[in-house]
Amino acid sequence: MIDSRRGCVAQIVLVVVLLMTLGGSARAADPSIGLSEAESRAASAEADIVSTQAQVDAARAQYAATSRRAEPAANAARAAQTRVRDLRASLISGQQKARAQISELESIHRQEAEDHDQEVTNGIGIGLAALIGAGIALAWGWFRASSVIAALSRIDLGRALGLCLGGGILLILIGAALSDAEGVSGTLGSLFLGLGFILPTALLLGRHSAEIQRGRAKPTFKRDRLPSWVPRSVAALLFLLALSGLGSSIFSEKPAASSVSTQLREEAAALTSDPGARRLADAKAEAEAAQAKAMGPLRQQQAAQAALREATRELRRAKSLLVSSKADQRRFARRLAVLVAREEREAAKEAVRAEREAEELAEGETESLSSGCDPNYTGCVPPYPPDADCAEVGETVTVLGEDPHGLDADGDLVGCE
Repeated sequence: MIDSRRGCVAQIVLVVVLLMTLGGSARAADPSIGLSEAESRAASAEADIVSTQAQVDAARAQYAATSRRAEPAANAARAAQTRVRDLRASLISGQQKARAQISELESIHRQEAEDHDQEVTNGIGIGLAALIGAGIALAWGWFRASSVIAALSRIDLGRALGLCLGGGILLILIGAALSDAEGVSGTLGSLFLGLGFILPTALLLGRHSAEIQRGRAKPTFKRDRLPSWVPRSVAALLFLLALSGLGSSIFSEKPAASSVSTQLREEAAALTSDPGARRLADAKAEAEAAQAKAMGPLRQQQAAQAALREATRELRRAKSLLVSSKADQRRFARRLAVLVAREEREAAKEAVRAEREAEELAEGETESLSSGCDPNYTGCVPPYPPDADCAEVGETVTVLGEDPHGLDADGDLVGCE
């Protein structure tokens, strides 16, 4: 009886150990699946790396070949563009220099024209002033007896000097202000300048001569009157001065037109007129033709470069996937090792606990048999045989194993309810 019960306990312990092992295996199933999937991904990534590397090598070779084909055309296009830039820069530089020279020549011509106009106006003004002075010298007797001289004689010498010199300075200032003007104003300015010197001198000499005749002043050179040849000589000199001024104005040659050569004008308009514009247009046409010729090889080079970039990205993606798969593989392997070790420890603990419970149960059965109680029930039920009923037991019992007395009529493991 005891041996059979011990056999049952051993079977229960074995079942428990098997269940624990199966449960542990079930718990380790997920890391195992993850590890398997990671290994599969790693193998697939390695295969992708091999194939993608072959694509990268092919794309690199294609890019190198298209680059070699496109290089001569691209160099020719760049050289043509460089020639266009150099020619344009040269034309612009020549154009700037030519325009500067033309501007300088025009400035010189304008200055010469202004000098000529100034010479004409000064000659006319000075000539007119000299003619007026010559007229006064020729009509000196009449001038000395004029009302103006008489008026000056009626005032003292100081006031007469101030009036004549002040009027002369005023005429000089007005003439200086008008002399830089053009046309009639410039002529009047030169006339006033000449009269500013001639009139005060003539008026003061006329007053002095009148004062000598009236006996109010001492005669010059011990003579009441100057010899007749003196005013005539002065008139002749002034007349010559007038002829010189008027002649220089009349016969003065106008400055020649600005002598700008045709070549200089062409250089000044090099970007808009021939031959510079034609040369630039030919260079641009040559550059456009070289660029059009290079477009086909350059497109092929760009397409090969794009394919190389795409293949390189795919290779990096495959390598990244391989690294990730290897990392997952190591992670799942570590997790699986941890779970297996844990299940082995738990199974060992369960086996030890089941063995201990079996020993305790065997010891309890031995104690129960020795005490006269059936070990299949809680409490103290007489061992079978003989058969006992609930009246003899007198209390509710729990069925632990078999029910030889038939106390659990409804099979709920509780007898004598």
